[in-house]
Amino acid sequence: CLEMFLRRTIFCTLQRQAIFPLRGKFPAINEKEVFSMEPEHWEVTGAPPDDLVSDPVSGWTQESRRVGTLAQKIGMIHEFDDWLEFVPLTALFIPGCYVVRQFTEEKDGYTALQMASGFSKNLSKPVRGHLKKHGVPPITQKIEEFRVTQDALIPSGTEITASHYVVGQKVDVCANSKGKGFQGPMKRWGFSGGNATHGNSKAHRSHGSMGGCQDPGKVWKGKKMAGRMGGRRTTVKNLQIYRIDPVNNLIYVRGAVPGPAKGWVRLTDAKNKKFEQVPPFPTHFVSENDDMSEKVAFVPKPKDQSWQLEDEDVRGSMYKEVEQQKIVDEKKEKLIAREAKRKEAKIARKNKKIETRKAEKEKRDEILKRRKERKANAPKPKRKGYSEDDLLVGV
Repeated sequence: CLEMFLRRTIFCTLQRQAIFPLRGKFPAINEKEVFSMEPEHWEVTGAPPDDLVSDPVSGWTQESRRVGTLAQKIGMIHEFDDWLEFVPLTALFIPGCYVVRQFTEEKDGYTALQMASGFSKNLSKPVRGHLKKHGVPPITQKIEEFRVTQDALIPSGTEITASHYVVGQKVDVCANSKGKGFQGPMKRWGFSGGNATHGNSKAHRSHGSMGGCQDPGKVWKGKKMAGRMGGRRTTVKNLQIYRIDPVNNLIYVRGAVPGPAKGWVRLTDAKNKKFEQVPPFPTHFVSENDDMSEKVAFVPKPKDQSWQLEDEDVRGSMYKEVEQQKIVDEKKEKLIAREAKRKEAKIARKNKKIETRKAEKEKRDEILKRRKERKANAPKPKRKGYSEDDLLVGV
């Protein structure tokens, strides 16, 4: 029986090998028979493009670390792209950002660039002399350092503009968040709080139990409790640059940025995302032939194409919205007509009241006039005279 089993196993294995090519070690009797079958040919219509690694012209590589910029947060706006999708944007302004000095590995122990940005006249004499020494206008407001690689060093006095970045790239934005003061655990950490009723007494928004007993007999460090909220250094990663305005030195970032309006932010290339196109390296040097037109991160729909919707659900929803809008417009028109009719009726009542009063007054005046005329035309009564005989009658 064992011999027949071995013969049958070997025969089945050879038969499979004749149909499907085998790859790997030939299985033994006591091993698990695992075969990887490959098709005879692959139908390849096109391969994906290779990842961007480097640029031989500028010497840029994915490992290169460019300098960042100091910008001011202007505020938030929103737009609708060509597909009618809502896009929240934060406007960042780069107010005269210059390279002050270089830090090298040989001299300082690390590689970095000192940047200065902003406009201010309240500068101390040492800072003013330091900026003047490196060819930077002595009116800057903010000075900070940015770590860079050796191949990304820039000479002192070079201005960094909005063209330093590329539309569509990812950036990291670092700033101090807005201070909220002392807040409870529900606002600070998103706790659900206690029950609204059923025996809850003055503990509706409290955090509840600390989770400890006699052992450990303390509150562990880092416990989520009430405390000061906000006012800390916060970094938002991988925000997309949606639009660049080189004329006004504005950068529109998709999403929210920490900090208040007119607050300073650090804008750097994203550390966790690779570039999809070659950026200006080590930076964009300003020249007279620069393209100063606005650059947007999407390609708009051509005007000659018509807007055609093939989705029946979308059509139905749009039809419902149109019908609802018609009903709303009809109600508004009826309300306006009713209001106009009410005003006309009110004016008519007022005019009628005035005419009635005028007619009553005229009627009263006519009656008084007739009375006067009647009184004037009435005969006057004669006075009765007394003679001496009438006077002596009573004696």
